[in-house]
Parts: sequence; structure tokens; C-alpha cells
Amino acid sequence: MEDTCHVCGEPLDEIYPVSCISCGSRVHFRTAVSAENDCCRILTQLSLCGLAFICNTCDQHTTSP
Repeated sequence: MEDTCHVCGEPLDEIYPVSCISCGSRVHFRTAVSAENDCCRILTQLSLCGLAFICNTCDQHTTSP
């Protein structure tokens, strides 16, 4: 069975899938190829060593009132 993106439901390719730091689901990181239709965004925090990603679903839950 092929892995699918938690946000858009499309199959994940082998090159650019990342895991959400909040829910752990695998999603597309298309910014590496194209800025449109991203399924996540990059988080940068001093406490993190490197890059972290948050899926659009978790990001909407943390930013909504």
C-alpha cells in the first residue's frame, strides 16, 4: 500500500515527504520544487536543532482562535 499525504491525500513521493512535528503524519514538502500547494510549512525555533515541519491541518488548529 502506498503512503498518502495526510493533508491532500495524494501519494507521497520518495524524495520530499516530511513528518509533522505536531501529529507525526507524513506530508508533502513541495517548496523544494515549487512554492505552490504546500502541505506544510517550516518551523524554526531556537530549541530545535535543524528544521521542523508542521502540516497545514495542525497549523490551522494552533493558529485559529
